[in-house]
Amino acid sequence: MIEQLLHTWQDPHSRHALLVHFPVALCALGVLPLIALAMTGFKSYNLKIVCLAWFAIASLGAFLAGQAGQAARPDVQAATPPLTAAQADLLHDHQELGEKGWMWPLIPGGLVAITFIDRRGTRNAAGALAIIASIGVGGVIGYTAHLGGQLVYVHGLGVPQRTPVP
Repeated sequence: MIEQLLHTWQDPHSRHALLVHFPVALCALGVLPLIALAMTGFKSYNLKIVCLAWFAIASLGAFLAGQAGQAARPDVQAATPPLTAAQADLLHDHQELGEKGWMWPLIPGGLVAITFIDRRGTRNAAGALAIIASIGVGGVIGYTAHLGGQLVYVHGLGVPQRTPVP
């Protein structure tokens, strides 16, 4: 089992697939702890820490997934048969969004950090903006994931060759 996990980790395509789901899920669900924080009037210290950690971990996960995706790109570009123009465009769009994917979760995280300022108006405005930003981040990360899913499931790129069953 450990041998299989090490093999998966060494293959950039598999590593990307393994890593990408965690930040996608965190970004898609990031609004939930923010709503819980809003229910406290953006006052709960513990929920602020949870939200900060949530978005920091999502950012780190997106960074690691992006690095694995960068490592996998040369193999995808060297695919046989060569990429069609549509596939190359899709890969380009996915890569452009993915390269910056680690930054997006830092926006609601930074806004949560502002809620530590002990002024009600500032705290509430920053918290409300964090909720809006987290919805936007979920959308951008979700769209990036959708493009990656199109590459894999529609175009069959980045997956091992299937061998016929005897």
